[in-house]
Amino acid sequence: MKRALALIAMLASSASAAAVAVTVATKPKTEYTYDFIVNAPSPREISHDDYGIHITDIRMDGTRVTPEQIEILVEPGHAKCNSKEQGYECDADVYGMIDDEPPGPEYEDLTWSAWKDGETPIGTKIFTITSRNKVSQFTIDYFRPTYVPGFIIKENGVEVLKETESSGSDETEPTPKTITYSIA
Repeated sequence: MKRALALIAMLASSASAAAVAVTVATKPKTEYTYDFIVNAPSPREISHDDYGIHITDIRMDGTRVTPEQIEILVEPGHAKCNSKEQGYECDADVYGMIDDEPPGPEYEDLTWSAWKDGETPIGTKIFTITSRNKVSQFTIDYFRPTYVPGFIIKENGVEVLKETESSGSDETEPTPKTITYSIA
């Protein structure tokens, strides 16, 4: 009888472990991490020895990224938050690329974060964005087309987008230059 009870207990324990394993395996992912890695220099970095990437805004699936969702891994050496005189001013200690400038701002209301030439060489993970939901599209506004790099984007460590050259140009307009990265 003891042997039969031990066998029943062992089978019940195995069934519970299997149920737990199935529950864990089918539970949806609760956090997605997106790494942005420079894979091609901006046109400005190729033609001059002064400025690199300049970002004015970042959105994921149409919603502006918040300070809590982004980790800046390379501090912008030219400007953490820059703005035009007589326009919208930077908010406190927030990066220009994620502050609360008005949506669809006029040129004088743009704020931006800017790196110097050489601060973000190829292979540099410049920032990471975290989301509770899987993202299908990132939209980044650059101050000008000349400040657009080429990126590799990784989702939870897996490459989902790879640019081998900049999506920008040597042009200084439009301001801002919007680039959409579709990763779905």
